[in-house]
Amino acid sequence: MEKIDGNFKFFMPIQKDIDGDPDKPYHIKLGVASGLKDKQGDKFSKKFLDRMVTQLNDGLTLDGSKVLPLDDNHKDGLKSTVGVAKSAWIEDNKVFADFEVVDDWKSTVKGLLKAGAKLGGSVKGKATAKNGLGELDDGFLAKIALTDTPAQWDLRGTAEECSMCTQIQKTLEFEKSWDGSASRFTDEQYKKSALWCDPKVASGDMSAKSGCKLPVRDPDGKLNPDGVKAAYGALQGARNSPDMPSSAKASALRKLKGYYTQLGLKGLGPLKKTLEIAELDESFDKFEKTMDDNGIDIDKMRPDVEDVAKSLLGVIKNILDEEE
Repeated sequence: MEKIDGNFKFFMPIQKDIDGDPDKPYHIKLGVASGLKDKQGDKFSKKFLDRMVTQLNDGLTLDGSKVLPLDDNHKDGLKSTVGVAKSAWIEDNKVFADFEVVDDWKSTVKGLLKAGAKLGGSVKGKATAKNGLGELDDGFLAKIALTDTPAQWDLRGTAEECSMCTQIQKTLEFEKSWDGSASRFTDEQYKKSALWCDPKVASGDMSAKSGCKLPVRDPDGKLNPDGVKAAYGALQGARNSPDMPSSAKASALRKLKGYYTQLGLKGLGPLKKTLEIAELDESFDKFEKTMDDNGIDIDKMRPDVEDVAKSLLGVIKNILDEEE
């Protein structure tokens, strides 16, 4: 893979009025990127399209703002913002996203779509790599524009009203059965799906499918609620517990806590208790390592001191179990 440092901006903007319509939330969906070449001959790889979906769903932006805006000219400033991204998915080799339109733009967007305007999306961001085919293979999104002349022409006409598209998309995700089999994924997809990977994966000494544990995302980058619940079950011992350091298990549980909140899953209370126990184990492991690093042999500690420590941990765990 060739490393690059290049900006991209696939857009031609539309104009707006500010005749606001302050009623209930107004959503539109539109294609924002595709696998076809743009007018300048640039093309996104499948890997980059999948990464865009992840960025749109998780708020992983170039500037760290956690929100990807939709605007009329990739400009900064509140008045230029048409809406904000709510969710994204892959459909017909295109990245589609749901945007909630802000009040000042509602009448403009409604009027254009009602009149039959062929609108679509164009993206701006930073490309960081090209693959062997010369495709833009990785990078970050910064902004998305609503336009009637997208640089990727197959996106023209993809914009439409979608008052329930975020809710429908979430329903589809919840209804989708979970299959975490490594065979469904490429190595890169599996690494992104997993909550933890052995350090040997990063060094290239182990494949992602061998060294990564607890997948929670489908190959397209979407969080799968059943995958999230399955990962939590594994950490509780519902199936063979993954061979991971205590610090990695605690870190995975912290991520799962965030996903449970994000997806509105039931069982957050018990998960928090499991996390508290995992963090206790993590603290004891750090304590033992500190002792070892300072040349103190725990095995040679006075038996009563070691017993007190073990008893204390047992008491704490019993208290947490009773609270559940």
